[in-house]
Amino acid sequence: MKKKIAIILDSSCGIKQFREVNKSADIHFVPLIISTPQGVSYDDDENLTVEKFEELLNNNQKLLTAQSNPGKVIEKWTELLKDYDEIINLPISSGLSGQYQTMKMLSKDFDGKVHVVDTNGISVLFTYIASWAEQLIEKGLSGSEISKQLDEQCKKIHGYIVVQDLKRLVAGGRITPAVAMLAKLLKICPILKWNGKIDKFGKARTWKKAVIETVQQLKKDDNKKIIIGWSLRNENDKKFILKELADAGIVVGIDMYIAFVLSAHIGLETFAFFPDLDEKI
Repeated sequence: MKKKIAIILDSSCGIKQFREVNKSADIHFVPLIISTPQGVSYDDDENLTVEKFEELLNNNQKLLTAQSNPGKVIEKWTELLKDYDEIINLPISSGLSGQYQTMKMLSKDFDGKVHVVDTNGISVLFTYIASWAEQLIEKGLSGSEISKQLDEQCKKIHGYIVVQDLKRLVAGGRITPAVAMLAKLLKICPILKWNGKIDKFGKARTWKKAVIETVQQLKKDDNKKIIIGWSLRNENDKKFILKELADAGIVVGIDMYIAFVLSAHIGLETFAFFPDLDEKI
């Protein structure tokens, strides 16, 4: 008999944005936490609006992010196991947070009913990762079998991020203030690589050239279709990017606002490009 299995995502998926794509009643959420330097904390859940988040970014030089409250995670698991046989947890990438390790440790007290996947995921990527989990559940696999397959599948995930405003990278210690000042003077825009964590990839003179170089890299990698995440406030910037992609013969699939916990580290005026992942597993 096929087991009834729940899926849990944390808010690194961007809960509201995710729900526009996937409304499954078997997918549940736990919020990460976003805090100001003054110690005011917000659950990153459906109640945190884009307007409120952008206000927090604009009014604070640095925002802090933290793992989900362990007590709330345990409470959520306990409640779900009244109705489900097993739970598949899809937390934020272990390269960006300790959430995976914490959930893995907490799951040991649940008699093998709770499984935690090392997703390499963030934001729009979870639309695919959750879909893969749903397909494996539908095939009748056990929680441990699903977890193992997803661990392997998620190793393929990578992408590129183009950042206009360097303030958040400085605040997070990813670049020094001196480097940021020089980049501003020379109009240098960094291109970052996502492979489960944020790494340096390249740089270009001006933001538009960085976009063009990233699109060229996507084409060089033979990407015919991509998924994108963005936090651009200038609609013309988005139009420019979409035109560059179209001119390169690259089709855009899913397109959504970047999850708040990622924007907290890389700021607004950001665009993320992820090669389209196979929809089937």
